[in-house]
Amino acid sequence: MADVLQPAGVALSQPYTPTVERELTDSYRAHYDSLLTQAREALGPELAHFSGKIAQQAMLTTFSRRTEFTTPQSFDDALHEAVLNEAATQRRKHAALHQREGTSPRAPHVAPLSADEAVAQMLAALHA
Repeated sequence: MADVLQPAGVALSQPYTPTVERELTDSYRAHYDSLLTQAREALGPELAHFSGKIAQQAMLTTFSRRTEFTTPQSFDDALHEAVLNEAATQRRKHAALHQREGTSPRAPHVAPLSADEAVAQMLAALHA
């Protein structure tokens, strides 16, 4: 397998070997539904369509720090904190955009993905 480039803004503690990539995808698949739920709640109904983006970025950010965690619970806690941080960032971006443009809220334009689609999208981003 060719070397995998890291996503922008995510520092990796070790390279993405096939084994590490499998660990990432397994972890993302296992956490995906709970990450989406938490992201939807943190974003609110107007921005819930960004929940997949938030879930993916939270997983990539937290997974890149995986060697820092001594227990599965500490990883889970960091993962859910990352969702809240990413959601807060998305809300600020959205508010700034609407304040600058003076636009009214629009209908959601992004549908949440299934876990399999989300994993495929994340891998495509890693391999881009």
